[in-house]
Amino acid sequence: DVKPIEAIQDTELQLFKLEHTEAEAVGEMLESMVEQVLRLNPKSKISSRQIDDAVEIWPIENSNSLFVLVPKENLTMVTNLLSMLDRKPERIPREINYVLLENADALIVEEQVNQLYADLDDSKKPMIQADIFTNSITLIATKDQISEISTLINDLDDAAQDNTLQIRVISSEGVPAKDLAETLTGFYSNLSGVKIELVEELPERKMKRGEDEAILTNDDKVYIAVDEKINAILASGKSNELDRITRLVDDLNYTIIESDAEFRTYELKEADPEGLAKAILDIYSRPEKTVIEDGKPKKVPQPPKVVAVPDLRTRSVIIRAEALDFEYIDVLVENLDKPSLSQVDMKFYELRNAKPEDAVNYLQEYFEELKVTSPGEILDVRPDTRTKSVVVLARPDMFDQISKIIKRIDVPPAFAEAEVEIVELRKANAENLAQIIQRMLRPDASQGGLTDEAETLIEQVQKLNISNGEGQPIRLDLTQPIKIFGESGDGVNRVLLTSTAENMIALKELVRIMDTVSVLDGVTIRIVALSFADAENVRDTLDNIFSQSQALGQGPGGRAEPEGSGGKALVNELNLGVDDRTNSIIMSGDPDTVDLAERMIADLDKDVENFVTDVKIIRLKHASIDQVLPMLQSVFNENSNDPSREGISRQVTRLRLHLQSEGVTVSEAPAVRDTLTIQGDDRSNTIIVAARSDLLPLIEEVINTLDIPSVGGMEAIQIYPLEHASAATIQNVIEDLYRGQARGQVRPEDRPNVVVDGRTNALIIAAPQKTLAIVNSLIQRLDVKPENPGIKVEVLSLIHNDASQVAGMLNDVFSARRRNLALPGQPTQPQERVNVESDGLTNSLIITA
Repeated sequence: DVKPIEAIQDTELQLFKLEHTEAEAVGEMLESMVEQVLRLNPKSKISSRQIDDAVEIWPIENSNSLFVLVPKENLTMVTNLLSMLDRKPERIPREINYVLLENADALIVEEQVNQLYADLDDSKKPMIQADIFTNSITLIATKDQISEISTLINDLDDAAQDNTLQIRVISSEGVPAKDLAETLTGFYSNLSGVKIELVEELPERKMKRGEDEAILTNDDKVYIAVDEKINAILASGKSNELDRITRLVDDLNYTIIESDAEFRTYELKEADPEGLAKAILDIYSRPEKTVIEDGKPKKVPQPPKVVAVPDLRTRSVIIRAEALDFEYIDVLVENLDKPSLSQVDMKFYELRNAKPEDAVNYLQEYFEELKVTSPGEILDVRPDTRTKSVVVLARPDMFDQISKIIKRIDVPPAFAEAEVEIVELRKANAENLAQIIQRMLRPDASQGGLTDEAETLIEQVQKLNISNGEGQPIRLDLTQPIKIFGESGDGVNRVLLTSTAENMIALKELVRIMDTVSVLDGVTIRIVALSFADAENVRDTLDNIFSQSQALGQGPGGRAEPEGSGGKALVNELNLGVDDRTNSIIMSGDPDTVDLAERMIADLDKDVENFVTDVKIIRLKHASIDQVLPMLQSVFNENSNDPSREGISRQVTRLRLHLQSEGVTVSEAPAVRDTLTIQGDDRSNTIIVAARSDLLPLIEEVINTLDIPSVGGMEAIQIYPLEHASAATIQNVIEDLYRGQARGQVRPEDRPNVVVDGRTNALIIAAPQKTLAIVNSLIQRLDVKPENPGIKVEVLSLIHNDASQVAGMLNDVFSARRRNLALPGQPTQPQERVNVESDGLTNSLIITA
């Protein structure tokens, strides 16, 4: 609701759905960018005040969409900007790696490495997780980061290695220390490669003066002794080896088993040590025990009946259990330590009707529900658009059930086949007819939308009944797909219909009904041929009169109709057309209105005196067209851009040609012409004048006044000094040109008078300006320097005659030639001189020319 001069035309509102970015953030950025581009564009037709109103962007958060209102010409730019802004963020490829620590503590290493990468963004920061059970680090990072972090962890692990010689007391709970020591001596050396020696007493090392208690040693042997009083093991060796032995003993002493418990080591070939140890612990795990403490029940975890410890370096599992349990554990380990049979298979399902993406969506929903009931089930599906198939990864016994689901998904649609037919229209416009039918079949496609109640009512209407030419009903099913396209222009006017076979019958009948001319009662068509007035001017006059009369007929309460027949004829609508070939007006409308218009045409189509355009040809005798024509056009010009003077500068007249021998000739049909047209012909020096009959005598008198002998005389005298050519030769060329065959076509006053000045080798020419221009161009082309102005010398040897006698004869001949070429009173030209000398010694002629 703005002023007309500030209104924005050709704006368009469109909805854009975003996939990867937030609508609110992109909307603010996009609106600022578009307004900035419009302000910086010098060719923009929108003023700075209109830019803020011309560009509006509203975000819709629930659907993550944008409503964009921009000028129609800038919609392509907005689409390109949104495609660049709504891009999926690039995913950084990451890998998983495990680093097993031997010396350092996994939790400490995790904290140190996380502090090193704390300043990085969350998208680039690596994921580092410590596993306290296996004392290892799990890395999820890029390939470069994994290489860098692995090197750092190895350095930290090496730095944490303690090679000092230590003595440690390791207590044994529930197991005799002597049995535990013998067990360690038997299998630890084989597993770790470090030799353990069981001694009565630990070896004594003599300390030197000034030496620390913690002494570095290169000896990898570990000494252990048993102290039965405290049921403990005394160990002496490197710190890192004592740490491993301590962890192993702690795991074995995690629970108190009966005195007949024993240890066994199982070397695995196929199974994973960690997985096997976890499976055995889960089998022999005990539920929590409820105890009463301080009058309140409390659940206390019970120690497991069996302890299993994996050793990843030797792919072994150390198990502590009762002898009776080992009978079952042996069988269990033997069954689990076998090559794993493939329980997962892959199968391709080729689709014929459904799209692979749609089928994958349905299957993923089914797999998610199935995984809830069967958590361990391996199910995955991927689309293959190249072969139009889906790839399913699952157990073989699941393929039958999946095949049934895919078979139900890949069914042909109810309307898989549709018919297409092109209907040529004879009377209706194809594009308009297609829009009308679409709005009738889909009312929600009309502008402005519908209310909720209207949409609910439309959903209830599913079929339309159409009566054919015989009055029989034909049913059109709106639930089936219907597409209608119209194409008109460049000799094409047709409608493209697409739907099912049953609907095509109803659609073609509907198009046939619409492709008819609407007949109105009481309409009269009349053609009036004009004799004097111009049809287009009369049409415009009548159109203005009846348009203003219709505006007067509109009252505050609606259309007002006068009582008289003349008033009714004025307020009714009148359609007017023009036939340029016959200068006729075609009218259609109410009979009274057509009669009134015909009477007006009769009054306008009258012969007006003195409105005849006379055409006359005037030949100038003395004056030149180049001078007279611009003067006449400037004096008698009546053209103007002022619309109020159009009746003076352009009128409807007939042409009347004045010929000297045949008299006067008048054209039959009048037409709109300029009141004055003056043109000239340079070849015949004539002027053609087309003017009103009252203006032509005045123009003719002015031309006669200007065409006097004094005007056509010698207008100028020009002197042309020549540098290279001979003045006499150029004079002959000019005179020969005007004495040739075209002499009869050249006016006497246009012929030049040429005189030669022998002293200065110049031409003196008296002629009109037009002739001087031609002569000047001719002299510039002829007065050029010769290609070889120098003198050529040649020696000619004589065999039979005397050279001195021949030289004299030749000089006499060329001297006579020079005298004949020379003009009276003028010197000869130097380039015509020839000199011949004789050489008596060689009897030769030396010729220079």
